[in-house]
Amino acid sequence: MAEIIEITDLAAPGLEVYARLTENQLVNREHPEQGLFIAESPRVIARALDAGCEPVSLLLEKKHLDMIVADNLKVAGAGFGVDTNVVTILTDREVLELPLMGKDQVAARLLDEIRKRRCG
Repeated sequence: MAEIIEITDLAAPGLEVYARLTENQLVNREHPEQGLFIAESPRVIARALDAGCEPVSLLLEKKHLDMIVADNLKVAGAGFGVDTNVVTILTDREVLELPLMGKDQVAARLLDEIRKRRCG
């Protein structure tokens, strides 16, 4: 399950990958599929996702977190080439995990969530 953790101290445990490890420490030469890399630009992130990389975590300033929608491609019947999706919606207030539903239903739910945040 996805969760939002507010960071108040850069020395906090769990931030090693962002703050204290070098690029060489993130690479796993024996098992490259287990290595990590940090992508910072939208273009690099999009290419990594297109190549099948799975995000481990996301670090961003709270002021930039309006809403993130993540597809779960591991659920049978969800993702590309089908008419259904399983998504997680992350906002600054909550994490909503939606069940398998039609893509039109997902779109309607996203619009509802956006309206809620803009209108009240």
